[in-house]
Amino acid sequence: MEKLRVLWLSNKVFSGTDTGSTGTWLDALSRGLANSETVTLGNISRGNVKEITQVDCGPIKQWVFPLGVPLGKMGLPPKRFVDRLVDVVESFSTDLVHVWWTEAF
Repeated sequence: MEKLRVLWLSNKVFSGTDTGSTGTWLDALSRGLANSETVTLGNISRGNVKEITQVDCGPIKQWVFPLGVPLGKMGLPPKRFVDRLVDVVESFSTDLVHVWWTEAF
């Protein structure tokens, strides 16, 4: 049986260490899903990077988008960021997108 490919859009950049701050339940849930035999987990978040960067955390495929990107007149980030987001979703062969933090995406 093929694993379900779940892509999160979240406010958490996974690093493998407990930050002890908000969102710690995401750490526990991500570990459980990533270590399951039925799910391949991916994560898109925002962090202190200058360019969109893939920073995997163990079995979790993860892409970090820069913080503080100015939004355009329609409230959207620059087209290259939207295009890259679509590329990630397609390249991950996503079965399900789960949005945890809707106001950022």
